Amino acid sequence: MNNVERISVIIPKFKQQLLFLEEREKIFRTNVASTELNDSLAISTTSQSLTTATANSSISVFDIEPSADCLPKSSTNNFTDNQSDGGTIAYQHFPDQYDIPPLPNNLMKDVADGMLIKFGPHYSNRQILIDTVSYDLINKYKLFYPSPKQFDQIGSAIVKFLKLPLTKDNISIWKDALQTKLKRKRSEHSDNTLLQDYRSKYSRLGSGRPVKRRINEIAQRDRYKQMMIIPYNDHIANDIDTKVNQLHDVSQLDTEIKLNLWRQTFPYRREYIRNQTTAEIIQKFPGYSDSVLIFEEIKLLLQIDLAGAIRRQTQIILDKIVSSPAFVTDSAPIRLMKVLCREFGETIQHLLSDNEPSTPYPTLVCIDDTIHVYVDFTSIVSTDSPDDAVALLIAMYTIFELSFDKKSRTVRLLYAALHAETRYLTNSVRVLIKDKNIDIYAEKQHHNQQQQNQTIPISPSNSSTTHENESEPTVQIEIHSSADLPIQDNLLVSNQLIGTTSLSDDRGTNPSASVDTYENSEGVENTSSPQSKFQSQSTS
Repeated sequence: MNNVERISVIIPKFKQQLLFLEEREKIFRTNVASTELNDSLAISTTSQSLTTATANSSISVFDIEPSADCLPKSSTNNFTDNQSDGGTIAYQHFPDQYDIPPLPNNLMKDVADGMLIKFGPHYSNRQILIDTVSYDLINKYKLFYPSPKQFDQIGSAIVKFLKLPLTKDNISIWKDALQTKLKRKRSEHSDNTLLQDYRSKYSRLGSGRPVKRRINEIAQRDRYKQMMIIPYNDHIANDIDTKVNQLHDVSQLDTEIKLNLWRQTFPYRREYIRNQTTAEIIQKFPGYSDSVLIFEEIKLLLQIDLAGAIRRQTQIILDKIVSSPAFVTDSAPIRLMKVLCREFGETIQHLLSDNEPSTPYPTLVCIDDTIHVYVDFTSIVSTDSPDDAVALLIAMYTIFELSFDKKSRTVRLLYAALHAETRYLTNSVRVLIKDKNIDIYAEKQHHNQQQQNQTIPISPSNSSTTHENESEPTVQIEIHSSADLPIQDNLLVSNQLIGTTSLSDDRGTNPSASVDTYENSEGVENTSSPQSKFQSQSTS
């Protein structure tokens, strides 16, 4: 039962045969190791007795080395002991001309008939051929890391086997396929001592290829994140330029004045962002270098306290994802980013760097304990707080209406957790959310609870308090009072998406519902939009 021919009657599928042989080898390797351990203990006891009996002799049992003359000459040339695995499994030396191992009859028939289309991408014949060769290299020659010359020999053997022209392109195609397969096999044999030796030798801090910088690219805009701006009247437009100029030096303004000007220039700023580059936006509105104003704009757009949300959700998600201590020296938000990148197999340098960003999408750059947020290789804002840094990183996608990078699953999960929004989740992220029982709608539930707590019923005992609250300025982005302007002019923003029906995931009725793996990403827009909120404020 140690080869394909013997088990073909029981297991007809070739791929399953290879899996069976691989598992069988693990079992027998464990048994051989146990036997060798027992034998070594017996030899050790015997050697101690012999050493005592021959105290005056210089010969010791452990000094005796087997001579190469004791073995057949062919054995010394073709085999080597697997000493690194602690067993007695013999592996052959790689030959000068590699031969493809035996394959199933139906696959051999396809080769003879010239049905090479069945060896193309996503065909089972191609997978069987690569599986067979990789299994042969690992179990017969112990080749987890073939040399470039050996890769050429194997690629040439596959091309000759398929009766294809022996060209460089044909060889490269099969070399790439085999390299990918061996990379996966190395991850499956992570406990192999040979692989551990390679990793300890080459996997050092700072080693490996540097992350490729995408210098000539810009972060793509997402038109579905654009807010519909209701036109304002001429009187407001003439006053906007003056207020924008006042915001050029935000450091000289009082906090309340600064926030008031920021709210009043909100519609003009949103329209400007839609049509300009990142560098032009920062030059026109230096206020984006202030984290307070960025968080205020997120509140105007989405009614979300992003700085508070990141502090509430970070430790909750960490407790559900982390099963063993990891990155314990980092702060909680940075640790969460690293853990998620490890879960999804992403490069942390695309989100967190020590010197310069490698991608035009939002990136954190940590220099001298100060974290800078970059977009399109332009520094936007800086902070000393890791919590605020991660919140600002997520905020950039809303502020500049950016789409997500195709491989940014970590950012997608963080965005979903902070916004209670599942529209941008991929299937792999949904699987992790379901497996780890992460409540994406916890922040929405917290927001609804806060609104309920702030609702005070009107009664004679608190009528004076209610009157005082009504006298306070509650309009967030009005430029004039409701007496000076009609309600249509005060209504500056509506949370409707341009060109399509809005997509959202309002699950306020069931916050604890789990996210289905194959859930449709399209849903009905949340009826509690900023438009209704602004209307209620303006009419008050």
